[in-house]
Amino acid sequence: MWPPVKAWTSKSYINGQFHFVAINYGGKPHERWVILMSVLDSSLVLKVTWPQLINSSNWECGWEDKNSLDSAKVVNSKDEIIN
Repeated sequence: MWPPVKAWTSKSYINGQFHFVAINYGGKPHERWVILMSVLDSSLVLKVTWPQLINSSNWECGWEDKNSLDSAKVVNSKDEIIN
């Protein structure tokens, strides 16, 4: 799976974000790393080791819609937006 795919989803929020894109990567086989940038906040940049990134309890390859219910709640609460 090296080089890494571009899209990653964090299993937990990182500064309010969970969708990231790989913008750079490198290192020797036992010291590989990936630079990730938040899709929605380009000021949020992380350097993650390859073992951390491929650990399925931390990250998921691709962009998963983790907040489909929360997103629907926000869209349906237009009264709060108008007020």
